[in-house]
Amino acid sequence: ARPVEGGAPPGSQLQTFGGYLPPQMEDPLGSYVYLLEVGGKSFGHFTTCSGIGSITEIAKQKVVNKQGQQVIKKVPGSPRWLDITLKRGLSPNMSVWQWRQQVVTGDINATRKNFSIVLLNQKGGQVARWNFSNGWPSKVEALNSREMPPIETLVITHEGMKRIQ
Repeated sequence: ARPVEGGAPPGSQLQTFGGYLPPQMEDPLGSYVYLLEVGGKSFGHFTTCSGIGSITEIAKQKVVNKQGQQVIKKVPGSPRWLDITLKRGLSPNMSVWQWRQQVVTGDINATRKNFSIVLLNQKGGQVARWNFSNGWPSKVEALNSREMPPIETLVITHEGMKRIQ
């Protein structure tokens, strides 16, 4: 166990045991990295990732309830997958740019690939993995500013996902 300076702050959510955190408790705010694998090959590491998730559209139906009144019932509609946005410092690795070029030239069938995003902890251990189907890069952008290092942004559109770890 590792000591906690002065124990948990008053009113905090941090649970301590005699001023110590249990050794199995991981730091959720540590340095994590996202590995992008496309078609089973590594396309590089990214520092931020957003859009892992889905939304179910809400359909509305007019129905008659037990009292004979017409009411609007909300039911699940079609699922919609969010676009994935990955960011990293500008890299000499050209794999995402080459993948995007297939879309630009109109070769969308060859461009659609199954891909994975793997969340890695500070030691390079796998924390979580999501598998995606039929993804293609809808946007690649490199930003350069005097106030920050150049950032490369990749947006991937896909047709389905599943968290497997």
